Amino acid sequence: MFVNLENEISIKKSEIIGIFNLDTASVSPVTRDFLKKAGADMKIVYASKRVPESFILSDNGFTESVCMSSFAVDTVLGRVKK
Repeated sequence: MFVNLENEISIKKSEIIGIFNLDTASVSPVTRDFLKKAGADMKIVYASKRVPESFILSDNGFTESVCMSSFAVDTVLGRVKK
């Protein structure tokens, strides 16, 4: 089953590791460093041109990726639970 995030970007439900609020998670220096490294490694996908509110960490068995979404965590979780 796929979870549609935004603008035709979908992630397999089984590949989602976590869904995080960008504002609260990025307070931690560990998370900021992780996102900085993911950006440098070109592993960040932006689902929208709007300001991101959440990020979804996924792993397909070969590589981890981060998807930035303008949807709130509750919205993404609602789509995952469908």
